[in-house]
Amino acid sequence: MAAKTVTSLAQSGVLATTLAAVAASDSIQAVGNKQDVFYMINNGGGGSINATVKLRTGLTTKNVPGSGPVTLADIVVAVAAGARKIIGPFTEDYIQSDNSVTIEHSGTSSVTGDAFRCAPVDRA
Repeated sequence: MAAKTVTSLAQSGVLATTLAAVAASDSIQAVGNKQDVFYMINNGGGGSINATVKLRTGLTTKNVPGSGPVTLADIVVAVAAGARKIIGPFTEDYIQSDNSVTIEHSGTSSVTGDAFRCAPVDRA
């Protein structure tokens, strides 16, 4: 598994053109506000791939008030050949015990991806 460094977004902008090659499985660190991390994946390959955000290990159901137990699943995102998608933010259901998010890729040839954090803006 390859660990991705999370780049903090800035009002002045950040370069998103230098995406790193993906591994079969990548992890991104989700520290602080766990719902402020996004993953951008660029499929430069010749066929569609899936990026699968893994459910927290051991979690299969969640008790939702008014609905009772609900079965949870991994998030599977299809990324067409030549397409770029941004996935996230990730809820606590997808944050592993080490505060990381695991993303598996069905293909890695010519596929790049990186993680970004969108910090809240102080509006005071």
